[in-house]
Amino acid sequence: MKLVEVVGVMNIADVRVASKTIRELLPERPLDMRHSDADPLLRQYGEREVESITDVCKLGVTIWIK
Repeated sequence: MKLVEVVGVMNIADVRVASKTIRELLPERPLDMRHSDADPLLRQYGEREVESITDVCKLGVTIWIK
């Protein structure tokens, strides 16, 4: 799935994006879930494929993209 598709179905306030291959996304950076349509990270990396999702148990998640 693409990042924009995953974020579109999430109902969690604390969502961060990280990548092992994109330097500016390590450490992870938060998304503005209240204004996700205008979030610059989502606009720039929204079409990237999601690699994995972590930290779901802590009521916040990190989405790792390729």
